[in-house]
Amino acid sequence: MTDAADIFGAQRERVWATAYRMLGSVADADDAVQTVWLRWLEAAPSDVENPNAWLVTAVTRLCIDELRSARRKRVTYVGPWLPEPLVEGAHPLPPDLVEREESLSLAHLVLLERLRPVERAAFVLHDALDWSHGDIARAIGKSEAACRQILTRARRRLSDVRVATPARSAHTIELGRRFVNALGRGDIPTLMQALDVSAVFISDGGGRVPAALRPIHGSDRICRLLSGLFAKRHEPLTRKEVTVNGAPGLWLEHPDGRPYAVYGLGYSKDGERVTAIYVVLNPDKMRVPRV
Repeated sequence: MTDAADIFGAQRERVWATAYRMLGSVADADDAVQTVWLRWLEAAPSDVENPNAWLVTAVTRLCIDELRSARRKRVTYVGPWLPEPLVEGAHPLPPDLVEREESLSLAHLVLLERLRPVERAAFVLHDALDWSHGDIARAIGKSEAACRQILTRARRRLSDVRVATPARSAHTIELGRRFVNALGRGDIPTLMQALDVSAVFISDGGGRVPAALRPIHGSDRICRLLSGLFAKRHEPLTRKEVTVNGAPGLWLEHPDGRPYAVYGLGYSKDGERVTAIYVVLNPDKMRVPRV
């Protein structure tokens, strides 16, 4: 039991991060890892030659099934669906890992929502974990040729997306910090300067709280919306600049400490402009960071 626990513990972060990339949900990633742990205990771990491959394969197959179920559930979801943000201090991964891995960024996870479950699994294993086509094929139960075709289709689905996940640099981080600071102050002119003309604003209330039911396109429309939101907000909100999925973000909460919103950003491919504002308002997707 001790050896099994030690082996699993050494791989837990990798398994959890894989599940989160696949599902975009902290709670669902927790559930998937717990299920894989129970299956690991039943698998006679001493006989497993490559624990990492076994565990990642197990969680991948579990996540494919969960994604197929989630797609059916989201047919009735109210408004846009956004991934659950990783706010520093409210998730199990080390901060340096999240900051280093672009595949854990909010924009990247939004991008992956375009993919079908098996496409998403193959894409995550190939691009985030650097698995070979043969290893991916074995993990998802397909031939290697089919695996290559799946990855080709996945890349085609993502090829026309304007929002990107550029390599994080001091410049991009500073752009994000300035933008988040302007959001917190309600500084519309600064926001307008940093926004790409074709930027998109996506808010996820999940039917639990008021939110835009469709994405808002264009910097002018976004700034008018934000200006109206700032003007209409009578209840004082506490604003904190936080790290969201490894990048600058904004946390807003009610006077009694209840979460109000989490803001994250997407950037242009050159990292020079903000091309997306992601606002999570659904209280089920906000965990209060540990102090």
